[in-house]
Amino acid sequence: MDVQPDIPWTLDAITDDWLDAALRESGVLGEACVIAHKVGAAPETGLVASAAPLQVSYDRVEAGAPSSIYVKCTRHVPDICETEVGFYRDLAPWLGDIVPRCFGAWWNGRSRSTILLEDMASFEVGTWWTYAVDDAARALEAIARVHARYWDRAPVVSWLHLSRTLTPEAIAALAAAVDPFASRFPFESARVLAEASRAMLRRPDDLAALLAGFPQTLTHQDFHSQNVFPRSRPGARTTIFDWQLTAPDLAAVDVAYHLAASLPVADRRSAEDMLLDRYLAALTAEGVRGFDAKSLRRQYALGLYRIIYVMTATLGSYPLDALNRSNERAHRYGVEDGWREMIDRVAAAASDHRFLSLVP
Repeated sequence: MDVQPDIPWTLDAITDDWLDAALRESGVLGEACVIAHKVGAAPETGLVASAAPLQVSYDRVEAGAPSSIYVKCTRHVPDICETEVGFYRDLAPWLGDIVPRCFGAWWNGRSRSTILLEDMASFEVGTWWTYAVDDAARALEAIARVHARYWDRAPVVSWLHLSRTLTPEAIAALAAAVDPFASRFPFESARVLAEASRAMLRRPDDLAALLAGFPQTLTHQDFHSQNVFPRSRPGARTTIFDWQLTAPDLAAVDVAYHLAASLPVADRRSAEDMLLDRYLAALTAEGVRGFDAKSLRRQYALGLYRIIYVMTATLGSYPLDALNRSNERAHRYGVEDGWREMIDRVAAAASDHRFLSLVP
């Protein structure tokens, strides 16, 4: 799973022969041969990737041969391509069923990657609008297993970059997005996020130094409800996907991101203490020591920096038509303005935990 010149970098370039060779190399094919494949559903096309399930036919029945796989083709962003391929090559094998099984991952050394994953279409993916507190609890227990494995010893591999949130390039992007964000969303909760973002911009090096003083681990960096399959593993455990932004950071970044983005304000407030206790118990069960409830709560409040950055930088820079299209999914769940709901959620978390008072 590495840099290779003969890999199909788009869904329509995949052939039966290539798919047969890839699955055989992964060890899931013995005597059976791929004789046909077809896209099982309309491809999902985002700003940087296209993905779809493939239905696979063989010349004979063979135990373990997947009847369906999920193909993701990413384009345009070299470090995202490299990171996701590296994650599935070097780290995913150690994480078991927390992540989808990978049958192959390739990067062209520039701005293309192709990944073959276990198709989990039989399970319902989480959404921002139907996510339950119990779902969040199981997701936190799953991410705690990742955090514990790399606690205070984030893996050292060439493709794993520092968190993209406080790099000079990221800070410049946030600075360019704050005013457009405030103009696009002229209401109080957006003002709270804009103010928090401006505070981060004043002394980003000091904020980075503060964060670096806490134990670092492997984090997801985009850990929200639409990147998990709740109750998809034995024991109703959760599977987490979309690891292309994974980076070393303090563990509470993922916890804060997940709860602030994934739960309605009232649900988060009423269940927050219980959820943090569940996460801490899972960390402790996996062997993490010297990290108590007080430490978690302080780092949880600081960890909101990542979701505040993402909301402001994304909503202040993405084309309005793209944001409007994204809102269509919210409409299907009876949510009139999905982005306003998300802004309200994150701003409430920032206010509840006095984020501004913690920024250097």
